[in-house]
Amino acid sequence: MSNAAKAVRTLIIGAGVAGLSLGCYLRDGDFLILEKEEGAGGYLKQICNGDFSFDIGVKCIHASSSEVVHFVEEIVGEENLDRGYARSAYLNHGKLHALPRLEHPVQPLGKRADFRAYAFANYGELAESYMIPYAEKTWTAPASEIDYRAAVTKSKAPGGYLYPRGGMQELTDRMAERLGDHLRLHSKVTEVDPKAKTVKLAGGEIMCYQRLISTVPLPQLIRMIAGVPAEVGSAADKLNFNSMATVAVALEGCIGVEYHYVLVPERRYSFRRLSFPRNFSPGLVPPGRDSILAEVNLPRGERNMACDAEHRGDFIQAVLGQIAETGLLRACRVLGANLTWVGLAHIVPDFCWRPSLDVLEGFLKSRGIRTLGRFAEWKYMNIDDTILEASAISKDILGGRRIRPAAMEARTIQHKTDIARDSL
Repeated sequence: MSNAAKAVRTLIIGAGVAGLSLGCYLRDGDFLILEKEEGAGGYLKQICNGDFSFDIGVKCIHASSSEVVHFVEEIVGEENLDRGYARSAYLNHGKLHALPRLEHPVQPLGKRADFRAYAFANYGELAESYMIPYAEKTWTAPASEIDYRAAVTKSKAPGGYLYPRGGMQELTDRMAERLGDHLRLHSKVTEVDPKAKTVKLAGGEIMCYQRLISTVPLPQLIRMIAGVPAEVGSAADKLNFNSMATVAVALEGCIGVEYHYVLVPERRYSFRRLSFPRNFSPGLVPPGRDSILAEVNLPRGERNMACDAEHRGDFIQAVLGQIAETGLLRACRVLGANLTWVGLAHIVPDFCWRPSLDVLEGFLKSRGIRTLGRFAEWKYMNIDDTILEASAISKDILGGRRIRPAAMEARTIQHKTDIARDSL
């Protein structure tokens, strides 16, 4: 991709799902996406072990709205998508239980309402057996230290999912292809000067912008900005997150689990969730074989065998042993396993989260910088939320004229009918 001019109307930092989606909506406008890595996709990555494929990060598109469905169909192609309903269960004492659908009532909890108190007040026994232990494994923090207002997301009606048959990375690869010279790789932004409306790249190049949208993690953006007040820097330092080690397991034989996800609240297992790629798309595994992806969350800054190249094999073996203890492997034979380290996995919504975010949002607004995406906005967002927000921002940029990817406007997709017809 060729070098862009040194001045651009809309400059986007980061080519993950957020930046790429916004670029596809802007289409032929005067914009440029700067990405520091050699490829686009951000935290949405795919790893392969022979003929086995595993998604690291986003596992599917939730198909929560017709606009998201149309967007993905146009980018990937209807014929290249698998569809269905994602099914989840949780493991308790060796048995799989269908995941209960939780409404989110709120009992009066006082000014400092933590997730533990919220769960007990509203769900009783289910809080003890499932909600609290699973939440603590996910956030790697005591539930009593989590602000329930940030942790509890609005319940959505059941819906289907879309999955690109080549893997989730196919979505970002196709978006990157569409953007052409609007996407510039190997372009790391090291400094942002909001007053001068310029960014500085690692090689010393200066670029001017009229509008800046960041999709990089919020603490990283704050560190880039020149002349940040002390209280803003302090607020960024208080944002908490955790990391994750994923173990991708290739298997001889079929597991026979009908669920897409199995959540694992029991503390004797290190992993908090198992997912089963075949159930999203049969093409992710060879015929007669199966696979599992185990996710082990670790607190911010904690380093264990997963980070140590010398002992990674021991970590993998420990996880394989625990998977075997669940009874899910049955007659399957392990063909191989790989470990992937994810440094920034989940936002931890502790009681510093909202006050810190208020400071940072106010500062960025005063500097004319907009953020887009889960880690850029430092709040829970799934891929559908990100696509919809990219659409809304594009409408603002274009003065009310939202430009969709070509041919989207002409589609009349019977989404609900298709999902019901093709559901698993």
